[in-house]
Amino acid sequence: MKRRALLQSIAPLLAISLLPGCARSAPPGSAAASSGDAGITPLKKSDEEWKQILEPMRYEVLFEEGTEPSGSSPLNAENRDGTF
Repeated sequence: MKRRALLQSIAPLLAISLLPGCARSAPPGSAAASSGDAGITPLKKSDEEWKQILEPMRYEVLFEEGTEPSGSSPLNAENRDGTF
């Protein structure tokens, strides 16, 4: 293998390891993950409170799975050229 090809294949790996946001985090629910979540508290609201806070359509989508059925969009039959 030529030196240039070797360096080109190793360079992305080195760059990724140097990025601060790429540090591996603990899986959710583990002791390490929960220790860093000290400032986060879950929202505990009743359905009635959420209905008062959210618009009706947003409540339906978030809590009642009110989205369109899969395969029902007219864009599924779109065959024109272009980027969509």
